[in-house]
Order: sequence, then C-alpha cells, then structure tokens
Amino acid sequence: MRRGWKKLSIISGQILLTEETMSGQTRRYRFKEAIRSWPTGDRPAEKLALDGASFLTDPELLSLLTDPGADSPDSVDLARELIRRFGSLPGIERATVSEIASVNGMDSSKAVAVKAGLEMGRRFVASGSDLKQKPIETSLEAFDCFFPMLKNLKQEHFVVALLNTRHKLQKCLMISAGGLDASIIKPRDVFAHALRESSPALLMAHNHPSGDPTPSPADKKLTNMMVEAGKVMSIEVLDHLIIGDGIYYSFSDEGYIN
Repeated sequence: MRRGWKKLSIISGQILLTEETMSGQTRRYRFKEAIRSWPTGDRPAEKLALDGASFLTDPELLSLLTDPGADSPDSVDLARELIRRFGSLPGIERATVSEIASVNGMDSSKAVAVKAGLEMGRRFVASGSDLKQKPIETSLEAFDCFFPMLKNLKQEHFVVALLNTRHKLQKCLMISAGGLDASIIKPRDVFAHALRESSPALLMAHNHPSGDPTPSPADKKLTNMMVEAGKVMSIEVLDHLIIGDGIYYSFSDEGYIN
C-alpha cells in the first residue's frame, strides 16, 4: 500500500480510504469489503443467530438465500437488486426461476434457492397451527386458510382442505396446477385423499391469476360435479372458493352449495 493511504471507517460494508498525494491533495475512495470483515453485529448470518430473523431487513434475509455463507461482498447488493427488479418479495415469488437467474450476479442454483426459500415461507403460513385449533365455519375463515397458498400464483391451482367431524383442518393438499376444468380434475383426484384420511367433509379452492374471482361456466360445472360426487361418497363439500387479488367468491355464500 502506498504511503498516505489510510483506512478511515467501514460504512455499510464499504471501506473508506484516503490518498494523500505529493501535492497535498486528498482523494477519497470507497471499496466493498467482504461481509466476513464487517463487525459481527452487521453480518446477516451472525445477526440472525444472535438477534433473530425478525431483526434482519428483506435484503439481508434474501442475501442468506443467494449466498448462505454471506461471505460475498455483493450478496446484500444483489438481494437489493432482486427486490428492485421485481418490485417486492411477492414479485420475486411470482417470477420464474429463469427470470430470477437472468439478473446479473444470479444463476440457476441461486434462483432455485430463492424460490425454495420463499415457497417454504408460504407453506409455513398456509399450514399454520392456529388454523388447526378451531373449526372452519365461514367462507372468510376458509379464505384465511387458502389465501396464503394461492396468492401471487401465475397459473390456476386447485387446492382441497380436508376437515374432521368438527370441521377442523386435517390437511391442505394441492391437487392440480396449470389448468382447471371438469375434464382435467376428476372426483377421484379429490376424494381419494378424503377417503384415505377418513375426512367426512372438505373445502375446495382455486385461484384466478387475473385477480377477478368471478366464476366461469367451467368453475360452476366443476363445483356441481364435486358436490354430487361427494353426496355419493357421503363426504360433504362445504364450499368452493375462488381466490382473487385479496378477495374471493364463495359458492356456498352465493347459494350454489346447500
């Protein structure tokens, strides 16, 4: 290092240096410093271990998915770029693996890790223990059960919630993804799970990626088919919800299911 260089401080993972020239001029430079060189309390991994995940910012949490060791000097900056590119964490969740991998600094393995991490969070919310403690008795309570699983999806997904005799949640299952009509989804795809779990009742739901939950003729046909099949097998179909952008349509509330 040339004479006159001095390390002044570390600010947000950057080293601020000054160069004193022979003429007495002072020049300042900033260089990124590896995260392992940051103060312990500023490193995402150590901060999570010491203080808990709730103390980390979104970019810091995301950096632990793109770089588990969090040693790259660019990992937090890369996480910020992902959020900037897709607008938010839900935006990243909606993006495909190839779209995420196309961001400079990302690759397919990092993109897969990000998608897996976000999916784990979504499933955790969807299977929250609170939902299993009380009966699902209204369409709003059913919406609270299904919405975490079906929000922000680009394709239609069909989900079934199996209930016990007290209408408490036993299990939530993804039945189909990518298309929804009566020719694709068969009663056996749904009721085989209910019979296996000895579930006397169930709820159905699917999403409309457009955000508009208005039912289509195919939605109505599918609902009627499932209700009639349930009667034959003595398994009650309590409701079929269509999930939109924070709103929903309930076939039961609208009188299609008695």
